Order: sequence, then C-alpha cells, then structure tokens
Amino acid sequence: MKKKCINIFFLIGLHLSCFSQNTQLPDSLSIKIIEDRKLQLFMAKDDSSRIIAFENLGSSYETLNIDSSSKYYNAGLDLARQKSYAWGEARLLAGPSTLMAQQGKYAEAFELLFKSLKIAEENSLGYDIARANRRIGLIYTDLQNQPKAIAYLLKALQMDEANQYPSKVAIDHYALGDSYEIINKLDSAAFHINFALKQK
Repeated sequence: MKKKCINIFFLIGLHLSCFSQNTQLPDSLSIKIIEDRKLQLFMAKDDSSRIIAFENLGSSYETLNIDSSSKYYNAGLDLARQKSYAWGEARLLAGPSTLMAQQGKYAEAFELLFKSLKIAEENSLGYDIARANRRIGLIYTDLQNQPKAIAYLLKALQMDEANQYPSKVAIDHYALGDSYEIINKLDSAAFHINFALKQK
C-alpha cells in the first residue's frame, strides 16, 4: 500500500513537473530579455543610454506587468525631461501608447502619441515623427477608421523612406496592406504587401 501511494505521488509530481516546464518556457525567455535589459541599464555610462534602457524595459514589461512597464517608461520620461532630450521625451511618450491601446484606452493612447508627434515635429526627429504617425494609424485601424489609418500610415511611410529605414518601410507597407484589405481595395493591398515582402 505504501509503495502504491509513493507511485501515485511520483506520477502526479512528474505530471506537474512536465506541465510547469512547458508553461514556463515563454516566461523564461521574457525573463532573460528583461535581465539583459536591466544589465543594459546598470551598465549605461550616459543619460542617453539610460533613456534607451528605460524604454526597452518598459517595452519588455508591456505584456507581463503593466505597473513595471509604466514605472520604467515614466523613469525614462522623467530623465529625458530633466536633461531636455526632446528625442527621449518623444520616444517615451509614444512607448506606452501601445499599452494604452491594448487596454482599450484609446483616448489616452492618442493623447500620448499626439504629444510625441508634436515634440518630434518641432525638433525634426524623423524616426519619431514616423513612429508616432505609424502608431496613430494602427490605432485608427483597430477603431475601423481606415481613411484616417491610411492617411497616418502614408505619412509614416514617407518619413521612413526619406530617412532610409528599410525595416520600418516594410512595417508601414504591411500596415497599409492590412488597411486597404479591410476596405476591400485588394489591388492596393497586394501592392503594399508585395512591396513589404521585397523589403525583408
């Protein structure tokens, strides 16, 4: 009887052990990325590197822990404002917009993105102008307002092409292809998707 109980506990324990390994695989990868980014923050030798590390940590925590994500985004934003780094402020305002949109807080996401866009335009920050326009366009796609989505995505595409960011150009074309497909403009959708595939 004692041996039978031990076997039952062993089989239950084995099952739980296998189950826990399978459920921890994605978390293990996320934890590794976060630990690497925390090291990046620790090793940062200047404020620009710290701002980038804060942004990366905020982004890494977006799907894992909203409070931690906000904490790192806000720390980076505070530092960017303290040092009067317009690029850092524009970037860290745009960062949490994805988090807001995922929670259905579209008004807050738009507010952050339009602030980011204003700072980026006032300081001729091409990367951040395109990024804000792209994210605004993607939110309009989620809201099923394809004309506005396409208008903002075209602005992002124009800026990314001018600044020669091929990976961002591909993303812009994919997003445009998606918007055109939603409104059943299949020729335009195919054009943008094919262009994006050639960029890869």
